[in-house]
Formats: sequence, structure tokens, C-alpha cells
Amino acid sequence: MTRAQCVYTALDCSELTAAAYATHGTPELQFRTGAIYLYFAIPPAVFPHFTAASSKGACFDGTIRNRFRYQRVA
Repeated sequence: MTRAQCVYTALDCSELTAAAYATHGTPELQFRTGAIYLYFAIPPAVFPHFTAASSKGACFDGTIRNRFRYQRVA
């Protein structure tokens, strides 16, 4: 799969720096380490819930991490 262009939204989080919902419908998350991951098959309602959460790290840990298939892309 070719990576789609994404518009990243900066996140105020100790673990993540930015998030984007790619044109192909797969969220991309950028971590403080610089690593970027795609997360697959996340229901459409989860991403806006995550980006609106007061604690992005806690929301990521509770709703995304280890619950969906992912792939490191950078």
C-alpha cells in the first residue's frame, strides 16, 4: 500500500506528537520517538474520540494500543 498524504494535527501528549486520518481511512500516529504507525480497522468513531480526549495517552492506551493491527511506516 502506498502511503496517502496526511494532514497531521499536533497533539499535546507526552507519548504522541501528532495524529492524522489518512485519505484511505487508516489513522497514522506519530510518536515522540519520531516513529509513525498506521493503525488498521479502527472504527470511524474512535479517531475523533481519541483526538478530542483530554488525555490522549490514556485514550490511546485504553482504546487503540494492542487492540488493532498496526504497521510502522517511518
